[in-house]
Amino acid sequence: MNMGTQDADADSRVSSIRRRMLGALGAAGITTLAGCPGGSGNGTEEGGGETQTQAQRQTATPSAVDEIVEGGTLNVGLTSNPNSFDPPYSSGVPSTLVQNYFFESMVASDQQGNLYPWLAESYEVADVQETDRTEYADYMTTAPVTTNDDGVPIIDTPEQVVVQHPEDSLTDSAGNPVDEVRILLRDGAFEAATDGVFGMRLRYNLYEGVTFTNGEELTAENVVRSYDRVENSQISAQIFNSFLAAETVDDYTVNLYAQVPDAEAERAIPYFVFSTEQVDLAGGDLDPRQGNPPIGTGPWNFESFEDGSSFRISRRDDYWMEDVGVENKEWFDGPEGFPNGPVLDEINHRFISEGTQRAAALQENEVDVAHGLTASAQTNFQESSDYQTKVVETGGYNFIQYPVQVPPFDQQEVRRAVNHLIPRQRMVDNIEQGWTRPAWIPLAEIAYGSGTTDPEALEEDLRPLNEFDPQRAQELINEADVETPIEVQLETNSNNQNRVQKTQAIAQAMNATDLFDANVETFEFGDLLGRIQDPTYYEQGNIVLIGLSATFNPGSFVGATHDFDNFAQCCNFQRVNFESINEGIDEARFDIDVVGDSQERASRYDELFREVVELSANSYVDIPTTVAVHNNDVNGFDSYPFTEGMYSYATYAPQSQQITYIDRES
Repeated sequence: MNMGTQDADADSRVSSIRRRMLGALGAAGITTLAGCPGGSGNGTEEGGGETQTQAQRQTATPSAVDEIVEGGTLNVGLTSNPNSFDPPYSSGVPSTLVQNYFFESMVASDQQGNLYPWLAESYEVADVQETDRTEYADYMTTAPVTTNDDGVPIIDTPEQVVVQHPEDSLTDSAGNPVDEVRILLRDGAFEAATDGVFGMRLRYNLYEGVTFTNGEELTAENVVRSYDRVENSQISAQIFNSFLAAETVDDYTVNLYAQVPDAEAERAIPYFVFSTEQVDLAGGDLDPRQGNPPIGTGPWNFESFEDGSSFRISRRDDYWMEDVGVENKEWFDGPEGFPNGPVLDEINHRFISEGTQRAAALQENEVDVAHGLTASAQTNFQESSDYQTKVVETGGYNFIQYPVQVPPFDQQEVRRAVNHLIPRQRMVDNIEQGWTRPAWIPLAEIAYGSGTTDPEALEEDLRPLNEFDPQRAQELINEADVETPIEVQLETNSNNQNRVQKTQAIAQAMNATDLFDANVETFEFGDLLGRIQDPTYYEQGNIVLIGLSATFNPGSFVGATHDFDNFAQCCNFQRVNFESINEGIDEARFDIDVVGDSQERASRYDELFREVVELSANSYVDIPTTVAVHNNDVNGFDSYPFTEGMYSYATYAPQSQQITYIDRES
């Protein structure tokens, strides 16, 4: 039943939820795959490298305005070539990193995940209604169910499915495909929203006079049309699990609707805004390699890109913040005279895939700043007075995902046996030299607030399930009653030396028991990404070790790897599909009782994370750190919990009084 404006009690509850949400939500973001080392570690005392804890992390002190030097070129060493400049059609960190220079959203965040109006002058949670997805039935149509080449039932429609009726399954009780199911498409979703059937309504008031780099003015229509570009893309499941519709109120006001009450609506629903010139490009064509350099509202102009070699951007002279004035932002509490945009003239990027070569480029002053270095290199730079090391715990983890559809890994006991053969602490100490911490729980500190009621108690509960214990592994294999040794291939990306060493260490530990016959294969990150996102990868029976760059949302630490809607996207590669996990994901986010109530939400995540670790569709290896190293010519540079946002954040983020400048004279 819809509610929210029906009576005084409902009005009071909506008002209360609005207030609670404003205090509970963090930053917007899309979950991506991390291909390089990097992050801040919690740095337990058992580790090396004198890595700082989250509370003691090494960050920059905001620059005094009178010290800021304008101009100059920052030279950056990046780990990987971007696969795409087209945000909805890429899910790897190297791609998202370059996209963040150009594309902006209606909100922005600081290091802690607090939200600030950005392209929007202001916004509000205008309405919350106790709606469930069955209430869209009158706006639904039917679509036939067919099977793909692998015999898997799918909905036979080229259109974006917004909602599948919760009571309609693709198969009958015998497992055979049904004839048809009820689905909500984009037109029906818009009709429902404008009829008053929705879970939440968020209203954004845009600045007038904001322009894209091609001179086009940003209007509400750009915001609405940008969701068209997301349809059936690589991230569509992450957007359309909540987004219902977008509606222009006037030229500079837009309503965004959520399907149901959503504790993450303020960060999950706003997305990048695209220009009219590029919003209708074919998927993947928003890319200089296709003749379409990115056009955005961000503070940088695209200058050049040499595939596999370099990438150059320059500061915009007509950035919209110059007209608005950052001091006129209601939330800004920084010093008078803080810049209205970046102060660097240019940023030159070199793609240097090997960590040792990036370190050498830094030492030879070929680059000013780099990330994704080996643990030993980070330690060496940290001990040198010629360099500064900026560290913050990342919002993600390294994990392995099992082929849960392929025997014998379809048995929980086999997966749990491997989990007990992961030498987490030893890898953190010896390979990472203390720059990461063991992932005893699959949650980073940035998401503790609404992700767990008591992280120490949760770790105490789950750590025994994740300890290195070959004897317990033997017992679990005996319970599974399978033939041994079990042959399996472990796969990871070759350009991450630490990750390769971890994969090898896990394989060695598995083989030392005589329970497994494991081998390791490595692939360049882009090739691995294409491999594991192939819809048939789950049939191959391989184990993959890769990194997840989540968001400030605790649900992203479980939903990306378990939600069936993310199959063949980021980051469900093995067709993971447990009904109880899917229900738990929804209950911890899409419920009016958790909207704005972080403690109730955290309690639900406590139970969900316990079930996730026990089922062991994935094993969580370690929580990395985002580590940036720069020379002393660079001033004010700071790290960020997500590598993909680090450079755009470091060069200009007035919400944190963050600015980077070059001073080569002093």
